[in-house]
Amino acid sequence: MGMFILGFIGIYYLFDKSAILGFLGLILAIFLPFDLLNYFSKGKNRFSKLFFRLYPKKSEEKNRLLSDASTFFISTILLILIFEREIVLFTLILFALCDASEGVFGKLISSKTLPWNKRKNFAGTLGGFIIAMISGYLAVTYLSIDIPMLLILPASFICALAGTVKKWDNLFMPWLTAIVTWFLIMI
Repeated sequence: MGMFILGFIGIYYLFDKSAILGFLGLILAIFLPFDLLNYFSKGKNRFSKLFFRLYPKKSEEKNRLLSDASTFFISTILLILIFEREIVLFTLILFALCDASEGVFGKLISSKTLPWNKRKNFAGTLGGFIIAMISGYLAVTYLSIDIPMLLILPASFICALAGTVKKWDNLFMPWLTAIVTWFLIMI
């Protein structure tokens, strides 16, 4: 999923809002019917089984109406429609790299688990925070994303912290980061 997100960021960085909305809409048009087929057939539809062998669902997704992928596509479309381009780009960069690095650091470095989520640990959260700060700095500096440097620290912290929730971290991470970034820009 991280590679998809980085691809979306590249398309949105190079092209305009309509290009990324069209691209996300096209991909959602592929995922959504298979999610619905899977959900309403209780996982017994042959086409949805074949599709989800190619794009495997996590075990907790099997009984949900929408997969994490469809949820991400819908969420990103809404982010693009609501927030300015700079905030969306910044948010998606932090989300993609923070989320991936939380998983990597959490598995590589054993540390105390989080009290509110036993599946995640402090090392993963700290690693995600550090990578989010570095990627935020690089995005602002080298991609010329117009976000004040002072916002990198709080946005990275919120993104990493939102990644520690038990469910729907792929929604909480970009949305809370975008809302906090927007709010801090406004004050």
